[in-house]
Amino acid sequence: MSYGISVSSSGGFMQIDGTYENLSVFASGTATANVGNVYSPVAFPANTPADYLIFAKPSIESGDSLVWFSEWTEVSSYPSFIFGLSRESLSSIAVDWIIAIRTSAAPAANSSGYGLEVNKANGDQAFNSENGNFRCQQVSFENLDSLEETFNSIFSVSSMSGVYALMSGKGFLGRWQFAAAPAVLATVIACSRWNYTNNTIRTQVARQVIIANLGGFTSIGGGFRTNLIGTFGG
Repeated sequence: MSYGISVSSSGGFMQIDGTYENLSVFASGTATANVGNVYSPVAFPANTPADYLIFAKPSIESGDSLVWFSEWTEVSSYPSFIFGLSRESLSSIAVDWIIAIRTSAAPAANSSGYGLEVNKANGDQAFNSENGNFRCQQVSFENLDSLEETFNSIFSVSSMSGVYALMSGKGFLGRWQFAAAPAVLATVIACSRWNYTNNTIRTQVARQVIIANLGGFTSIGGGFRTNLIGTFGG
């Protein structure tokens, strides 16, 4: 931009600009991530825009948690989403989630009478300090094209407190047959892994839900995934 305002973070990511919109918190809550074929769907809030991203993190910020995400399609009249854990996990955990949307689509914020608003040239709001705005820390892009259980895109994080990972996007990659008679399959999925001991957040491709007696062979769809982490202002 030749004039106006541009604010970048210490990591070099543009946070406020008159051209590009920020992400704002539309809704937030806590869900349960279960082990195996047990799901606890979370209904999308009323009036959720079609253009959204979902971020999440473990509610208890300790240990090592491997979490996957999916939109729930079992009941078309009940749009919702679910979280799950790796098959090695011993028990369910609580997950904090955030639905983030474009600032221009965010409901009018309660005005405190002070702060900063930045509009784009067309008049749409690009930033409002009254919103819970996203602060990007790290991002990477990769092509997930293998059924192998691998570690991808490791982010080293100086402070893990309140750091969310993008969960929506490319998730399910395919299925893997590990027994022929009777056929036993496992879904292969891209997960986000928080390790609070090593201060890392990474994408891990893992085999998750076991599907028995379902016939079929190993297959993979693959696809590109955006890995994104950061915090939200309150």
